[in-house]
Amino acid sequence: MLNKDIFPIQSNLYEYDFMACSYNILKNLGYDVSKIPFENKLQRNISIGWLIKENPNLNTYIKNNTKNLLELYIEENNLKPEEIIWRQKDGFITNRLLENNNITIELTLRNCISHLISSMNRDKVLIIYDDNKIDIKGVRNKPIDLSFFELFLSIDFSNKKKLLERCEIIRQKFLKSENVNWFVREDSEGKLTIPLKGDVLFQVNKSMLKLINTDDIDKNIIYETYVYPFFQTLLICYNT
Repeated sequence: MLNKDIFPIQSNLYEYDFMACSYNILKNLGYDVSKIPFENKLQRNISIGWLIKENPNLNTYIKNNTKNLLELYIEENNLKPEEIIWRQKDGFITNRLLENNNITIELTLRNCISHLISSMNRDKVLIIYDDNKIDIKGVRNKPIDLSFFELFLSIDFSNKKKLLERCEIIRQKFLKSENVNWFVREDSEGKLTIPLKGDVLFQVNKSMLKLINTDDIDKNIIYETYVYPFFQTLLICYNT
């Protein structure tokens, strides 16, 4: 969950979480975890899922322990509320390095973040990592190809004029793109739809995509839903 009291553009952040959190909590609790495949995350989670199914109270115990451990690390590192940018069930993003991250179960530094941009209503978040990877949070029914977010990597956040110019260049590149996959959304049931001009929402399958003429696509719908919320933040924050 995003800290809604912070400035919507953040830089130089650190992402921490517990490695194999449930596994390590069970291990510390005294459970025999020797038969749980630690190295295989999928199989590990399946095995722990079966343990929880046999003992439903175990799930509550794990959640409460995880929450308490996070609170312990926050307290031990004297993190203020405004220094916690994003919080999730087994970790958080903060704007400073932790001095102590190995009290009981290690809170691992997963990633360093170059920039984080939230939409003005704080329901969508774009994260740019130091290694130029990008993550999007709070967005449902995403396009099947999110590579257009890589266009944000070309933004110079240190120069207002260049930033505003780059936003317009990115907008033009997006709206002129012939990559059909940027404009095809997939819902929770796996259905693919593409917005066409004339207020038409067209259901397609993957074999049909090569037949779609990008000139028939209402690209503005996808732009306004997925790209503009972050541009809006940049434009407002850099014009004030």
